Amino acid sequence: MITNSPQTNIKWILTSVAFLFILACQQKTVEDVYKDQKVRVDLSATPVMGYAPLEVDFSAYLETKTLTVEREIGEVKWLITGPGNFRREIIQSSENYMDDPDHNKEGFFYMNYVFGVPGKYRVKLLLNDGEFGSKTVLITARDKGTPNRRRY
Repeated sequence: MITNSPQTNIKWILTSVAFLFILACQQKTVEDVYKDQKVRVDLSATPVMGYAPLEVDFSAYLETKTLTVEREIGEVKWLITGPGNFRREIIQSSENYMDDPDHNKEGFFYMNYVFGVPGKYRVKLLLNDGEFGSKTVLITARDKGTPNRRRY
């Protein structure tokens, strides 16, 4: 019968603790981050309500919960649906925005759009043929109506 001495058990425990410490201190690669956290598209719009014609700036980032992600994006598709059967797809090539120091990452997307007809519109961004998608943003273009005239 083979029994371990107390010194052998202590060496084994110290070796195991050191190994676990080394594993915990290793830096995660970008691929590890992709595996650990869901990558999402954070889409925002300014303004989201106003009178038609309403000019809206859309911006989006490809990110995880903890960081902005740079990833090669081949296709950027903006889906806009609205009153009646209004449906529009705007396809852009991904731009790097290297001339703009605030948006110099491949994970940043921008579009300016004018909503000319009053109504409620839904806008969504799809990247790489649906590999990544944003939540829907609601835009309300209001009707100015006719000015109120006083009656005498």
